[in-house]
Amino acid sequence: MRAWISFALVWIAAIAATGAVSWIDRPQQFVVTNSKGVKYAVRASQGTSERDVISFVRSKYGEEDQLPGCLTTPHPASCDAPVNAGALPGTGSPPNVWYLSALGLGVPASILLGAIGIYWVLAGFSTRPSASNKG
Repeated sequence: MRAWISFALVWIAAIAATGAVSWIDRPQQFVVTNSKGVKYAVRASQGTSERDVISFVRSKYGEEDQLPGCLTTPHPASCDAPVNAGALPGTGSPPNVWYLSALGLGVPASILLGAIGIYWVLAGFSTRPSASNKG
């Protein structure tokens, strides 16, 4: 039982540290505007320079004049919203809290249940006598 408790504590700490590190280094969103006034939203790692984001948008979209449907006056409100340009290559995604929780708690719990099951089988499917059965 002590070995399982030690393993469970180390496992949960490792998963929590993984989640904390990826949460701290989560990508941020940059909004850049090209020379024609079109806005683009780009996800990139923290510390990425705006110059890198602008070159990514230029290589992906070029210098578009306007978005289709936004040339009319008055134009729809959706034309003022930035275009989702995606993420820079190498940009991770924010951690999934539910996945990390299931992984952090599910593995130790399943090992404990499996060990209890194996012990029960090796003990011949017997149960401990209750206090009322003692003579």
